[in-house]
Amino acid sequence: MDRLSTLLSQFGVRARLFHSGTVCSVASIDDAGHGYLHLLQGGTVTLRSPKAPDVLVTSPSLMFLPRPLPHTMIATDADPAKLLCASLAFDGGESNPLSASLPDRLVLALDELPMLAETLRWLFEEAAAENCGKEAVLDRLFELLVIQLLRHLLAHQGLPPA
Repeated sequence: MDRLSTLLSQFGVRARLFHSGTVCSVASIDDAGHGYLHLLQGGTVTLRSPKAPDVLVTSPSLMFLPRPLPHTMIATDADPAKLLCASLAFDGGESNPLSASLPDRLVLALDELPMLAETLRWLFEEAAAENCGKEAVLDRLFELLVIQLLRHLLAHQGLPPA
């Protein structure tokens, strides 16, 4: 079994959709028990978190905060942000070697993540539809997206040994 599969079998991740739609004001997120994955599908948003400079996100992007980190998403009425957002819970909490090996936040343009393209397409289509079991499907797709993102990071940016 490969390193990522071994780690995920011992330290899995669960995702739960908590927002699908536009943000045209300030959304503060301060849940001490979760990480987060935000997908900007359109519009502009500023990601603000402590101890790091603000990031202005103007193109479809993935914002990954693998550990609990208070943060704020700021959008305007003139250019509302269309977002899909999920909270993340890594088994083992702070002792999870996967989440511990990642930076506090990553902001990656979606067009730089071709291996995630089909999952992202499916996520956005599912979010726009009104199908039975929609939230359950979105939760699982977010979990798949996290695994694919970890795979991408291992292949392209590397993660420290667990």
